[in-house]
Amino acid sequence: MSDVYLDGKAVPALEITPERHRFLGMFRPAENPMANPKTDIPCTCGEILKYRGLEIQHYRKGCYDVPQYVTIGKRQE
Repeated sequence: MSDVYLDGKAVPALEITPERHRFLGMFRPAENPMANPKTDIPCTCGEILKYRGLEIQHYRKGCYDVPQYVTIGKRQE
Protein backbone atom coordinates (compact mmCIF):
# COMPACT_ATOMS: atom_id res chain seq x y z
CA MET A 1 0.00 0.00 0.00
CA SER A 2 1.31 3.36 -0.89
CA ASP A 3 -0.83 5.35 1.54
CA VAL A 4 -0.12 5.93 5.22
CA TYR A 5 -2.11 7.78 7.88
CA LEU A 6 -0.83 11.21 8.86
CA ASP A 7 -2.75 13.09 11.55
CA GLY A 8 -5.73 10.79 10.91
CA LYS A 9 -5.88 11.20 7.13
CA ALA A 10 -4.62 8.94 4.35
CA VAL A 11 -1.69 10.53 2.50
CA PRO A 12 0.99 9.23 0.09
CA ALA A 13 3.94 7.68 1.92
CA LEU A 14 6.32 10.08 0.16
CA GLU A 15 4.96 12.96 2.30
CA ILE A 16 6.43 11.45 5.49
CA THR A 17 9.80 12.79 6.66
CA PRO A 18 11.55 11.72 9.88
CA GLU A 19 12.34 15.33 10.74
CA ARG A 20 8.69 16.42 10.76
CA HIS A 21 6.71 13.26 11.56
CA ARG A 22 6.67 10.72 14.38
CA PHE A 23 5.67 7.06 13.91
CA LEU A 24 2.78 6.01 16.17
CA GLY A 25 2.32 2.39 15.12
CA MET A 26 0.39 0.23 12.74
CA PHE A 27 -3.33 0.66 12.10
CA ARG A 28 -5.52 -2.25 11.10
CA PRO A 29 -8.70 -1.27 9.23
CA ALA A 30 -11.90 -2.40 10.93
CA GLU A 31 -12.86 -4.47 7.89
CA ASN A 32 -10.70 -6.52 5.57
CA PRO A 33 -10.22 -4.33 2.45
CA MET A 34 -9.83 -7.42 0.27
CA ALA A 35 -12.92 -9.32 1.43
CA ASN A 36 -14.63 -11.34 -1.30
CA PRO A 37 -12.01 -11.03 -4.03
CA LYS A 38 -13.26 -11.63 -7.57
CA THR A 39 -9.90 -12.75 -8.99
CA ASP A 40 -6.44 -13.69 -7.80
CA ILE A 41 -5.02 -10.82 -5.77
CA PRO A 42 -1.46 -10.16 -4.69
CA CYS A 43 -1.03 -9.72 -0.96
CA THR A 44 1.35 -7.19 0.54
CA CYS A 45 3.45 -10.10 1.85
CA GLY A 46 4.13 -11.24 -1.73
CA GLU A 47 1.81 -14.24 -1.81
CA ILE A 48 -0.94 -14.47 -4.44
CA LEU A 49 -4.32 -15.27 -2.93
CA LYS A 50 -6.17 -17.67 -5.21
CA TYR A 51 -8.92 -18.99 -2.94
CA ARG A 52 -11.72 -17.29 -1.02
CA GLY A 53 -10.98 -17.33 2.67
CA LEU A 54 -7.24 -16.80 2.33
CA GLU A 55 -7.64 -13.03 2.48
CA ILE A 56 -9.04 -13.18 6.04
CA GLN A 57 -6.00 -15.19 7.21
CA HIS A 58 -3.69 -12.55 5.77
CA TYR A 59 -5.80 -9.75 7.26
CA ARG A 60 -5.48 -11.37 10.70
CA LYS A 61 -1.70 -11.73 10.23
CA GLY A 62 -1.49 -7.98 9.62
CA CYS A 63 -0.78 -7.90 5.90
CA TYR A 64 -3.18 -4.98 5.39
CA ASP A 65 -1.98 -2.90 8.35
CA VAL A 66 -1.13 0.72 7.56
CA PRO A 67 1.52 2.86 9.35
CA GLN A 68 0.30 5.88 11.35
CA TYR A 69 2.24 9.11 11.85
CA VAL A 70 1.67 12.45 13.55
CA THR A 71 3.25 15.79 12.80
CA ILE A 72 5.84 16.71 15.44
CA GLY A 73 4.91 19.86 17.29
CA LYS A 74 1.35 19.95 15.98
CA ARG A 75 -1.19 20.19 18.78
CA GLN A 76 -3.50 17.16 18.91
CA GLU A 77 -7.08 17.88 19.99
